[in-house]
Amino acid sequence: MIAGEGEIRYRKRDFWAGENLKYAEPHFRMRKVAREARRVTRGHACDLLDIGCGPATLARLMPPGVRYHGIDIAIPEPAPNLIEMDIIEEPVSFRGKKFDVVVAQGLSSTPGHSSRRSSRKSPACSMTAARSS
Repeated sequence: MIAGEGEIRYRKRDFWAGENLKYAEPHFRMRKVAREARRVTRGHACDLLDIGCGPATLARLMPPGVRYHGIDIAIPEPAPNLIEMDIIEEPVSFRGKKFDVVVAQGLSSTPGHSSRRSSRKSPACSMTAARSS
Protein backbone atom coordinates (compact mmCIF):
# COMPACT_ATOMS: atom_id res chain seq x y z
CA MET A 1 0.00 0.00 0.00
CA ILE A 2 1.28 3.48 -0.81
CA ALA A 3 0.01 6.48 1.09
CA GLY A 4 -0.15 9.45 -1.23
CA GLU A 5 -1.58 12.91 -0.80
CA GLY A 6 -4.89 12.04 0.82
CA GLU A 7 -5.50 8.84 -1.10
CA ILE A 8 -4.30 5.29 -0.69
CA ARG A 9 -3.02 3.48 -3.74
CA TYR A 10 -2.31 -0.23 -3.71
CA ARG A 11 0.61 -1.83 -5.50
CA LYS A 12 -0.37 -4.19 -8.28
CA ARG A 13 0.90 -7.56 -9.50
CA ASP A 14 3.92 -6.20 -11.39
CA PHE A 15 5.40 -4.89 -8.13
CA TRP A 16 4.57 -7.96 -6.02
CA ALA A 17 5.85 -10.45 -8.60
CA GLY A 18 9.39 -9.43 -7.65
CA GLU A 19 8.81 -8.26 -4.09
CA ASN A 20 7.26 -11.57 -2.96
CA LEU A 21 10.53 -13.37 -3.67
CA LYS A 22 12.09 -11.51 -0.73
CA TYR A 23 9.82 -13.47 1.60
CA ALA A 24 10.85 -16.98 0.60
CA GLU A 25 12.49 -17.40 4.02
CA PRO A 26 10.37 -17.15 7.19
CA HIS A 27 10.72 -13.89 9.13
CA PHE A 28 9.92 -13.21 12.79
CA ARG A 29 6.22 -12.35 12.31
CA MET A 30 5.66 -15.37 10.08
CA ARG A 31 7.14 -17.67 12.72
CA LYS A 32 4.86 -16.01 15.28
CA VAL A 33 1.82 -16.65 13.04
CA ALA A 34 2.88 -20.30 12.69
CA ARG A 35 3.12 -20.69 16.49
CA GLU A 36 -0.36 -19.18 16.89
CA ALA A 37 -1.77 -21.44 14.16
CA ARG A 38 -0.33 -24.48 15.98
CA ARG A 39 -1.90 -23.27 19.23
CA VAL A 40 -5.31 -22.66 17.61
CA THR A 41 -5.40 -25.98 15.72
CA ARG A 42 -4.17 -28.00 18.74
CA GLY A 43 -3.02 -30.88 16.57
CA HIS A 44 -6.38 -31.30 14.83
CA ALA A 45 -6.66 -31.70 11.08
CA CYS A 46 -7.99 -28.51 9.55
CA ASP A 47 -7.99 -26.24 6.50
CA LEU A 48 -6.06 -22.96 6.73
CA LEU A 49 -6.32 -20.04 4.29
CA ASP A 50 -3.43 -17.56 4.11
CA ILE A 51 -4.58 -14.33 2.44
CA GLY A 52 -1.61 -12.42 1.06
CA CYS A 53 0.51 -15.58 1.13
CA GLY A 54 3.34 -14.38 -1.15
CA PRO A 55 5.49 -17.40 -2.01
CA ALA A 56 3.51 -19.55 0.49
CA THR A 57 6.44 -19.76 2.92
CA LEU A 58 4.05 -20.20 5.85
CA ALA A 59 3.06 -23.60 4.43
CA ARG A 60 6.49 -24.99 5.37
CA LEU A 61 5.90 -24.02 9.01
CA MET A 62 2.50 -25.68 9.41
CA PRO A 63 2.18 -28.81 11.55
CA PRO A 64 1.00 -32.12 10.10
CA GLY A 65 -2.74 -32.17 9.53
CA VAL A 66 -3.03 -28.49 8.60
CA ARG A 67 -4.05 -28.30 4.95
CA TYR A 68 -2.56 -25.03 3.71
CA HIS A 69 -4.18 -22.86 1.03
CA GLY A 70 -3.05 -19.42 -0.09
CA ILE A 71 -4.25 -16.41 -2.07
CA ASP A 72 -1.96 -13.69 -3.35
CA ILE A 73 -1.81 -11.06 -6.08
CA ALA A 74 1.40 -12.66 -7.43
CA ILE A 75 2.02 -16.39 -6.97
CA PRO A 76 5.63 -17.18 -8.00
CA GLU A 77 5.10 -20.96 -8.31
CA PRO A 78 1.53 -22.00 -9.14
CA ALA A 79 0.13 -24.99 -7.23
CA PRO A 80 -3.35 -26.51 -6.71
CA ASN A 81 -3.51 -25.10 -3.16
CA LEU A 82 -2.72 -21.52 -4.29
CA ILE A 83 -4.85 -18.97 -6.14
CA GLU A 84 -3.58 -15.79 -7.73
CA MET A 85 -6.09 -12.95 -7.36
CA ASP A 86 -6.24 -9.26 -6.58
CA ILE A 87 -8.43 -9.10 -3.47
CA ILE A 88 -8.91 -5.35 -3.94
CA GLU A 89 -10.61 -6.04 -7.29
CA GLU A 90 -12.31 -9.39 -6.51
CA PRO A 91 -14.09 -10.87 -3.48
CA VAL A 92 -11.95 -13.27 -1.48
CA SER A 93 -12.92 -16.78 -2.45
CA PHE A 94 -11.16 -20.12 -2.82
CA ARG A 95 -13.29 -22.22 -5.18
CA GLY A 96 -16.20 -22.17 -2.70
CA LYS A 97 -14.13 -23.89 0.02
CA LYS A 98 -14.68 -23.11 3.71
CA PHE A 99 -11.79 -22.82 6.17
CA ASP A 100 -11.23 -23.53 9.84
CA VAL A 101 -8.48 -20.92 10.18
CA VAL A 102 -7.86 -17.77 8.13
CA VAL A 103 -4.68 -15.68 8.47
CA ALA A 104 -3.85 -12.40 6.76
CA GLN A 105 -0.37 -11.70 8.07
CA GLY A 106 0.88 -10.52 4.68
CA LEU A 107 -1.76 -7.79 4.47
CA SER A 108 -1.36 -5.82 7.70
CA SER A 109 2.02 -4.46 6.65
CA THR A 110 5.08 -5.77 4.91
CA PRO A 111 8.26 -6.00 7.02
CA GLY A 112 10.76 -3.36 5.96
CA HIS A 113 8.14 -1.21 4.21
CA SER A 114 6.41 1.74 5.76
CA SER A 115 2.86 2.77 5.09
CA ARG A 116 0.19 4.80 6.77
CA ARG A 117 -1.45 1.60 7.94
CA SER A 118 1.71 0.03 9.36
CA SER A 119 2.48 3.17 11.35
CA ARG A 120 -0.59 2.46 13.49
CA LYS A 121 -0.41 -0.10 16.22
CA SER A 122 -1.74 -3.22 14.55
CA PRO A 123 -1.48 -6.91 15.35
CA ALA A 124 1.21 -8.95 13.65
CA CYS A 125 -1.53 -11.08 12.19
CA SER A 126 -5.24 -11.26 11.75
CA MET A 127 -6.38 -14.76 12.60
CA THR A 128 -9.86 -16.17 12.64
CA ALA A 129 -10.50 -19.70 13.79
CA ALA A 130 -13.76 -21.60 13.68
CA ARG A 131 -13.74 -25.08 15.20
CA SER A 132 -16.60 -27.34 16.00
CA SER A 133 -16.09 -29.56 19.05
